[in-house]
Amino acid sequence: MPSPKPNEPIQRSLTHSIRLPDLVRVGSDSDGGYVVPRSAVASCDGILGLGVHADWSFEQDALALTGSGRAHLYDATTTLPWLVGRMPMGVLRLIGGALSAQPRRMRDGVNRLTAPFRYRRFFRGAVRHYRQMIGHRADPGWVDPATAIARLREAGATRILLKMDIEGGEYEVLPRIDEWGEPVDLLLVEFHGIGDDPARFNALMRTIARLFVPVHLHGNNSQPLTPDGFPGMVEITFLARRLVPAGSAPEPFSYPIPELDRRSSLRGPELSFTA
Repeated sequence: MPSPKPNEPIQRSLTHSIRLPDLVRVGSDSDGGYVVPRSAVASCDGILGLGVHADWSFEQDALALTGSGRAHLYDATTTLPWLVGRMPMGVLRLIGGALSAQPRRMRDGVNRLTAPFRYRRFFRGAVRHYRQMIGHRADPGWVDPATAIARLREAGATRILLKMDIEGGEYEVLPRIDEWGEPVDLLLVEFHGIGDDPARFNALMRTIARLFVPVHLHGNNSQPLTPDGFPGMVEITFLARRLVPAGSAPEPFSYPIPELDRRSSLRGPELSFTA
C-alpha cells in the first residue's frame, strides 16, 4: 500500500459526523470551551484533562454535569507562581476591554486576576493536578495516557471523558489509542498543524475511527483554512462507537453552528467549512 502524500487533501469521509439532539457548549465562551452531547457527559464518572494552561473551565463545568466530582488534569507548565505572574496583564486587559467596549477582553482580564484563587478552590479532594506532560518518554516529568487512565480508574472512574489539548502531542499519543481507549466514552481533541501535514491528520483520524465517531467539529480561527477548505486547527468531539444510537450514520455537516460555536480568537471571524 503506497504511503500517503504530505499534500493530500483532507479525507472528508473521516470527518463526517453523527448529529446528536442534545449538543451543548461546556466551558469557556471562547478558546477552551467544547461542544459535547449532554447525556454522554452526564453518564461519565471521571474526567481526564490533558493540557491545562490557564483554563480549566471545561473540566469545571463538565464536572457539574457528571456530578461525580472526580477529575485528573495534567500539565507541567501550569503552576501557582506562573498564574500569579499573569495577574498584572489581567489589569491591563480589564482596563483595555472596558475602554474599547470588548466584554470578552474584560472577561479575560478578570480570569487572569482571579486564576490563582480559582486554582486553589478547584484543585482539591478528588480533583487533582498532575504536573506532568503527556507522552511516551522514560522521564518522571512525563506520563503516557494508559497510565493516566489507570490512575483515574483506580480512583473509581469507570466511564471517562478525555479532553486532549497538548499542542501537537496528539500525533505522538493517539496512534496507540487502541491500547487505552476502551474506557473512554467521550474524546475531545484539538488537532494542530493540519495544514503542515494533512496526510498525518488523515492517518490519525483513520486510527481513531476504529473506536470513535465524530459528533461535532469546530475550526479554531487562530489558524486559517487549508487550501482545500478545512481548518488548519480543529476541535473534534468524538463519541465511542459502542454508544452510537442504532441507525445513526455519519454524514457531512456545515460549521459553525451559531447557537453553539464561538470564535476561539477575537482577531478574526469564525471559520466556515463543511466536514
